[in-house]
Amino acid sequence: MALHGGRVPGARPCALLRRPLALLLLIGTGAGAARAADVVALGSMAEYEAFAAHSPDGALVSVVAPWCGHSRALKPEFEKAAVALHGVVPLATLDGTVAEDVATMLDVKGYPTVLFVRAGVADE
Repeated sequence: MALHGGRVPGARPCALLRRPLALLLLIGTGAGAARAADVVALGSMAEYEAFAAHSPDGALVSVVAPWCGHSRALKPEFEKAAVALHGVVPLATLDGTVAEDVATMLDVKGYPTVLFVRAGVADE
């Protein structure tokens, strides 16, 4: 996946906040203080596959870009969701500019993208 001028070709800037975002919005502030440790950081296809294998009932994955302001704004909210959903559904984040192969496989068109992933496949 090649980036052109900081964008994914054909993508709307910072777009594709899919339905799982509604879940994040419903959660609100969650319980307790959010910790980055509650969100699994994925950096490669191997890490993504291992995470997916250990999350057979599904997981929320945010695909972000470090240069995207909306991605940076999502981070603390995603961490709050991870605290609120601890033990219910795992949450992971993936830098789509580093793990481009995973972002391509998940059909990411813009950043940030939040997906519900079951058996390694994005499920809207």
